[in-house]
Amino acid sequence: MSSSDEIYSSQNFYNGQDDDEIGLLNNVLNDENDDDSFYNGFDFEIHSIPLSLSQVKQSNQEVERHVTLFQGVSLIIGLMIGSGIFASPGPVLQFSGSIGASLLIWLLAGLLALTGALCYAELGTMIPASGGEHPYLALAYGKLISFLFSWTAILVQKPGSLSIICVVFADYFCKLIYNDKEVSDFTSKLVAVLCLIILTFINCISSKLSRWIQNIFTMLKLVALAVIGILGFGVLLTGPMTDNFNDIFKGSSKNPGSYALALYSALWAYDGWNNLNLVTGELKNPKRNLPKALKIGCFSVILSYLIANIAYYAVLSAEVAKTSKTIVLDFGRTLFGPFIGRLLISTVILSTFGAANASMYTGSRLIQVTASQGQLPRTFSKISSRFETPINGIILQTFFSIFYVITGSYNTLVNLYSTSTWIFYGLCVLGLIILRFTQPHMDRPYRVWFTTPLIFVCVVIFLVFFSFMDATVESILGILFVITGIPVYIMMEKKMFKKGIDYLKYKWNNRDYRLHPGDAMQMTEFNH
Repeated sequence: MSSSDEIYSSQNFYNGQDDDEIGLLNNVLNDENDDDSFYNGFDFEIHSIPLSLSQVKQSNQEVERHVTLFQGVSLIIGLMIGSGIFASPGPVLQFSGSIGASLLIWLLAGLLALTGALCYAELGTMIPASGGEHPYLALAYGKLISFLFSWTAILVQKPGSLSIICVVFADYFCKLIYNDKEVSDFTSKLVAVLCLIILTFINCISSKLSRWIQNIFTMLKLVALAVIGILGFGVLLTGPMTDNFNDIFKGSSKNPGSYALALYSALWAYDGWNNLNLVTGELKNPKRNLPKALKIGCFSVILSYLIANIAYYAVLSAEVAKTSKTIVLDFGRTLFGPFIGRLLISTVILSTFGAANASMYTGSRLIQVTASQGQLPRTFSKISSRFETPINGIILQTFFSIFYVITGSYNTLVNLYSTSTWIFYGLCVLGLIILRFTQPHMDRPYRVWFTTPLIFVCVVIFLVFFSFMDATVESILGILFVITGIPVYIMMEKKMFKKGIDYLKYKWNNRDYRLHPGDAMQMTEFNH
């Protein structure tokens, strides 16, 4: 079995899949190896890039299904809840303009994540191959679009996500250290960079240590969110401390672009919904339990986020909540004083550190596997024999992430990340509609209503189009990052990289060591 066949193998999710359909999928996802490939550098052929760590081998045995409905719901909640709920409430309120509008944005963002997850569930059960969006895009559109997604994932999505989390970490860490003192932009960025360097060191020396940090710190974000919800609920029972709920839609924005940016910030908090179909292969009775798990899990996260935001608004004035970068600290300090505020902020710091660690772990493995497929220099595919970690891939991701931290802020990074990411989310779901017509006979163990992907695609068009109104620079940059992959794809298809490197090798191997008389004269004069 070739490496690409091994990575893009069927998970045997379904029995009796037509051989022609499997052959079609394999033809789209895998190219034949080229014997002329320059084995020391690039493969120079467009292969599938696996974007998932779940590299499942083919087997005649059906994958054992041991994940119950409850376990599936728990996994979905754990995947979706991240650092965004500790940083996005301020930008969402700022862009939407009012308490009521911001709560509607949080609800709409959650429902959009749910519709996207349900669409991905159909794609995942229809195309049970590891690789995230890549195989979906490859089957619906061909190699170019799937390559551009992989290119953007390495260049923007993974390092962008990591840099955003580190910026949140730095904002809270600086508040913990400096209290109410004004912290310069330079100091905050320096802390974010130091966080990246520490995580790089941890991930380079030990995968086990990295996973241990992830397991411990993942629980902290759930604890912090639960505490905020309980405290806020108690405040609501005794009476809100603010007048935010008197006229909740007062001051609502009338600019569609502002609502697009507010949705971007809220959707960042729900980010992770596109990985929810990873539970499909091991879920008991997936045809019945998968949509149930997705709906229960997504609605649980939506409810948690709404309760957390209502808790913030019950304690903090709208002006404070709108401008706060560390809303959890302001919430705890206003409610109980500095000690509880610092205790809550410590929990957020540790949870964001764990989230950043998870992002670096998965992103570096993406780079390593991509390089092993020949679409990055082979040096990034190497695993350290001493530490058994992809050190070169980790360092490359850190380099990109440091660049984003230095050049951007939380809002600009979220907008940049969201533009490039949601373009491909929309293309994937649009691909679902296309495949309904181009591949009508493919087995679909789970099928969404036709209106579901239509609604999702329409909202994505709204997001991408209207975000240009208020975040023009970030939106243009996000699209430019995608477009830059087109010439790279063309050069790789035409083997221009190979020809160039072969030419340089030829010139190097046939270089002239003889000295011309003029060169010898110059050397003699220099020695004197």
